[in-house]
Amino acid sequence: MEDALERKAGDHEAMSEIQSKQKAMLVQRQSALGDIEFRYKMSAAMSLVSVLVTNYPCYVSKASVPSTMQPSGYDVIWNPLFKRFEPLVCPTCKNQSYTLNFLRTGIRCQNCFKNS
Repeated sequence: MEDALERKAGDHEAMSEIQSKQKAMLVQRQSALGDIEFRYKMSAAMSLVSVLVTNYPCYVSKASVPSTMQPSGYDVIWNPLFKRFEPLVCPTCKNQSYTLNFLRTGIRCQNCFKNS
């Protein structure tokens, strides 16, 4: 088509006919590509099948909180793999939490604090 355009450079009517053929070929090509993509499109989904158990050293420090109602000690654990502290255990509900509230009546996690 490009060669035909060069040969017919002076004939405007022939050039417009060639350009309209080019546009029709481009539309047909896009339609064929869209059809191929629709027919052969694949998708994938992943889910966790197993978990790898690893053993590695962690740094443990003992911390105690003096309280008149609930004297308690905690193991503060630094996890070097994730570079963070592990959550502490709430003495009331036994769930793990990063936020403990120190009250006169004892130590509570955020959930126990909201519910009391």
